[in-house]
Amino acid sequence: MTQINISLCFPQLSEQEQRQLVKQSLIEDGRLLLELLFLWSQPPKQLLDKVVSVEGEELLTEALAKNRGVLIALPHLGAWELAAVYCAQFPGLTALYKPGRIEFINERIKALRQRAGMQLFATDKVGVKALFKALKEGAPVIILPDQVPPKGTGELVDFCGEPAYCTKLYSRLAQVSQAPTLLLLVTR
Repeated sequence: MTQINISLCFPQLSEQEQRQLVKQSLIEDGRLLLELLFLWSQPPKQLLDKVVSVEGEELLTEALAKNRGVLIALPHLGAWELAAVYCAQFPGLTALYKPGRIEFINERIKALRQRAGMQLFATDKVGVKALFKALKEGAPVIILPDQVPPKGTGELVDFCGEPAYCTKLYSRLAQVSQAPTLLLLVTR
């Protein structure tokens, strides 16, 4: 899959350059797995102590002060789990999660994410209603915009010449709630 995506996104690269990029991508996947294990093994307070700097935090606090909620796009880039722990400092943080196939693992991951104070809901109608409610109450909401949405709820868009099924939830939440929108990324 990585090779296919790289060849679609970077057709101008030579085969050797594409192979090198695949190798780098797989190394990053391994690094991500180790980071996740570390993040899930530490108390939230200790994780927050490791945050070196935050750029644009005032955008979040100013938006929350307006009491209209804040819609945060948090793609699966960098240490998104750390970003969620950081955002959980702000009362009422609500997010969706996509349950996996193994219930025991689902419950464990959900508990690890909720320990920082975040409210999690499955990616279903109940979860979407919870997001609207949180925004109405002035709370921050995280959306992972790169998740494939449930059938019938997304839209096909062109991505590097290929159709990609993408969520409409972020834009719908923004339009209906009129909440300020932010993009959040964590870098190493």
